[in-house]
Amino acid sequence: MKGPAVLTVAALALSTTLVACGSDKPAVCGSVNDLKDSVTGLSDVQLGSGSALSDLQSQLTTVKGDFDAVKSDATSQFSTQVQAVDTSYAALKTSADAAAADTSVATLSAAATDLSTFVTSVQALISDVQSTC
Repeated sequence: MKGPAVLTVAALALSTTLVACGSDKPAVCGSVNDLKDSVTGLSDVQLGSGSALSDLQSQLTTVKGDFDAVKSDATSQFSTQVQAVDTSYAALKTSADAAAADTSVATLSAAATDLSTFVTSVQALISDVQSTC
């Protein structure tokens, strides 16, 4: 399956590019670190298992909670980046739910594409936040 492999590669690429902020920094630095950890957790989803899609959905719920904390801490300084992550997360959640409901090459491919877009937007947000940490 090409889709699950793309999901794994994208999650691993994100996890290797993210660097945590220091502890004596603004609150957004800590919340971005939590977001980094939860997004890295996407790579822990065992795509060959029968529960891969439900595990992905569960991890996306964790990512969403951590992203909500970043949104709260980031204020207006990062509003453009936050909006991009919000939009890409919504698309990813929708496509992951669709793949869980009807697993096919098309739905997995859509989820993989949306994950790639999500990873890119999260990387941009974290990069911009880290420049202030």
